[in-house]
Amino acid sequence: VEGSVLGTTFRIKARTTLPADEIYTEVMALDEEMKHSMSIFDETSLLSRINRGESDSLDSHLIYNILAADSVSRLSDGMYDITVKPLFEAGEFDGTEQKTPNIDSILPLVGYRKIRIEGNRLVKDDPRIQLDFNSIGKGYMVDLIARMLERNGSENYLVTIAGSGRCRGVN
Repeated sequence: VEGSVLGTTFRIKARTTLPADEIYTEVMALDEEMKHSMSIFDETSLLSRINRGESDSLDSHLIYNILAADSVSRLSDGMYDITVKPLFEAGEFDGTEQKTPNIDSILPLVGYRKIRIEGNRLVKDDPRIQLDFNSIGKGYMVDLIARMLERNGSENYLVTIAGSGRCRGVN
């Protein structure tokens, strides 16, 4: 099964009793779920609303990824950080002409220690802090697809989304 998710391509090879169209349908449903939760490109997503300060509610996908990112941030002494969105926006790292941002004015809005989860809510030290899960989202969706395959009895599979992948068993 192959197609497009999260703005890129995916491919699944699996030994399974699930028909290919059912796998595809499940993957498309996951794609919609991820876009509604974690997309910075969808203005209506939960993450976009959180980044604009319109909500502080977290769903299970955001909670999982914030905790996973926090773990990697701590292990890397902050070299990995999901709060870097203001830096990327200031530098316009989208392929357009880059401008030189005033880093000193942006750094107070960056730092994994400046956010925390309380219950199902995100607490930010500064309301202007913004999160970006582009570095972790594709790998997370690969894991969700792999779990779906395993729940349906597949012991041999390869799942890839862009450069992220997971495999199990034999080819």
